[in-house]
Amino acid sequence: MKRPQRQGYNFTVTIPELFYLLFKKKECPKCGGKMFRYKTYTVKLQRELKNKWRGDMYMTPDPNQEIKVYKYSYECTVCNSTFPLSELVNKKVQ
Repeated sequence: MKRPQRQGYNFTVTIPELFYLLFKKKECPKCGGKMFRYKTYTVKLQRELKNKWRGDMYMTPDPNQEIKVYKYSYECTVCNSTFPLSELVNKKVQ
């Protein structure tokens, strides 16, 4: 059986996360070291991504199509700690 071709992508970011991405200084909350950003993704089927407030405007008509879901994370160069973007914005890091 032929695998479905990837037809789309999904990246959701809030306004505070966008502000952090663009303007905040990227320092590790644990040690104060420099952090670098990397992007990861997972592949999900479109039917798993139903979102009530968005609908399916940007999605393909086939619910079995694969969609890449992107996520940003940061890693410290000194202590090698990894933090997702949402955790850095909400300052839940101890």
